[in-house]
Amino acid sequence: MRRPLDREILALAVPALGALVAEPLFLLTDTALVGHLGSAPLAGLGIASVILQTIVGLLVFLAYATTPTVARRLGAGDRPGAIRAGIDGLWL
Repeated sequence: MRRPLDREILALAVPALGALVAEPLFLLTDTALVGHLGSAPLAGLGIASVILQTIVGLLVFLAYATTPTVARRLGAGDRPGAIRAGIDGLWL
């Protein structure tokens, strides 16, 4: 890291990468555990996994819309506004 900005970018990028990797790892772990129960439970998990990934994919825009709004309000020192924006995102 040559510049302080590089450290700041890395500090933001690593948790973001972790969040992106968490869901597939969660489903992979479920598959490994349920696979020991037989083919019928594994088939059910396969269907549920597809449904879950579809829902997450369709609703991810809420996180992409809410996060910058909350960040802007926090950056402006408007903590109550940031909380309201976060709650609005949760309601959606």
